Amino acid sequence: MTKNLICTLTILITKGMILKGETIAFWGFNGGFDYKDESSQIVHSADIGTGTIYQQRGDTDGNGKTGRSYTLNGTTINEGKAMAWDDVSKSGNNDAEFFITFSTTGYSDIKISMDLGGNSDDGIESFDVKYSLEPLEDAIIDDVDGFIKDFKDGLSIGYLNDWPSNKLEEYHRMILDLSGNNGSIDVAEQDQLKLSAIENQEYVVLRFDDWEDNDALKIDNVLIEGTKTYLNQIPLTLENYISNGRSLIKLSWPSKLGHSYRLFTSEDMSLWKSHNSDNTENDEAENDHLNDEMLLAGDGGTLEIDFEITEGIKFLKVKEFLIEE
Repeated sequence: MTKNLICTLTILITKGMILKGETIAFWGFNGGFDYKDESSQIVHSADIGTGTIYQQRGDTDGNGKTGRSYTLNGTTINEGKAMAWDDVSKSGNNDAEFFITFSTTGYSDIKISMDLGGNSDDGIESFDVKYSLEPLEDAIIDDVDGFIKDFKDGLSIGYLNDWPSNKLEEYHRMILDLSGNNGSIDVAEQDQLKLSAIENQEYVVLRFDDWEDNDALKIDNVLIEGTKTYLNQIPLTLENYISNGRSLIKLSWPSKLGHSYRLFTSEDMSLWKSHNSDNTENDEAENDHLNDEMLLAGDGGTLEIDFEITEGIKFLKVKEFLIEE
């Protein structure tokens, strides 16, 4: 009888590494954009990295406002332009919002920062943030002309509500440290900011909306950073074959010198069994049934494991660890 083996690959590293924050995406808005005012949507591609900002609804400023200079990784970026709205509040279902889409594959401890400028009238007191891990879709919204972007099926997860903004017309740097390690003495505030769900994800979308109160808003130098804590995924190959009348699986993948690999198996994905061993020289006969101890050391070549599928093995994953010197 043929059994199906569903394979997943989880990539991890050990905790002892010294890692630095890296730029995932950055928007300076200085590349030049020219839309008509009150456009339903203005699209901004990242200047550094990969990502997209969809500036939508409200009274969008098609040419942007004067921006703010910023220094990124030792390079000074001139003030140029900023993404802006002449009024964040419009009639009906047409208040200002913007989506940010990006990838955090390989990254944790995500941090988002930007320069916010309010206005001298009512000011901009607060905003909300929602997120999703599903791609955006085109949508038609009441009181909005044409297609704009929205969450898939209109579904999202609430993250921040009425988070303090900048009422003043002058720019103020706002930092959202989504790791929760923001140094605040307010534990509740740290817990509120922590958002580990978006770490190491192929697709992340955040929406900033519900800007209170009214009038003009400008945003410049949007920066997304993360800590490179996940190793890049590696290809995992499965081959079914028959040997001595038994159905066997050959599992293989390219290894890296100085890395070790641990195999986990499961019957229902709710409980994973670890297989660790210092002995990596087992012959095929000894490997046919997965040994309780199985740890493979990378040598820069292809690693292979041959084993027979049993009733208790329906799911499999491999974790990769970086061996510290």
